[in-house]
Amino acid sequence: MSKTTKKATTAKRTSRKARKPRQSRTNRTANQKAEAQAGSRGNNGGGRKERFTPEQVVEALRQSGGIQAGAAQLLKCSRSTVTDYLHRYPEIAERLPDIGEETLDLAELGLLNEIKSQNLTAIIFFLKTRGKHRGYVQRVENTGPDGGPQQHEHTNLPDLSSATTDELRKQVEELTRAAEALADA
Repeated sequence: MSKTTKKATTAKRTSRKARKPRQSRTNRTANQKAEAQAGSRGNNGGGRKERFTPEQVVEALRQSGGIQAGAAQLLKCSRSTVTDYLHRYPEIAERLPDIGEETLDLAELGLLNEIKSQNLTAIIFFLKTRGKHRGYVQRVENTGPDGGPQQHEHTNLPDLSSATTDELRKQVEELTRAAEALADA
């Protein structure tokens, strides 16, 4: 072995000996354990650097129309990561309703553009939803067979409109017993 190689090997051994021995999990203090748990839960209590800034999460949410799964795809992370950021950073959660309103505005603008280009489906949809006060409503008539009146089967139900409280209690008890008998059968 050459002298330079021998010196380098000796220096490595010395630096290894000088290192502080690593604490085992059982020797950690309560404070160190709490910091480690906080870091593993993802609330940045352990000094761990966040993957994204709140601004990046807000921008991803804006680009995805406020849809968390879409924001997660843009950030290349899981949906739960975006949800965690929403819980940890109130400023992100506060922006979410505004982002939803922006998306709604875009949808309305798209609908308006379709109406302007004479898209009949868009026109009908708009009139049914926003033109009701002018009579553009869809009315559905339910009829029986061959356009006749609907027929309803009624069981013999007692008229309880003029019953006293005691009579009502008695009726409830009878119905409860009947229900229990059906459940047991």
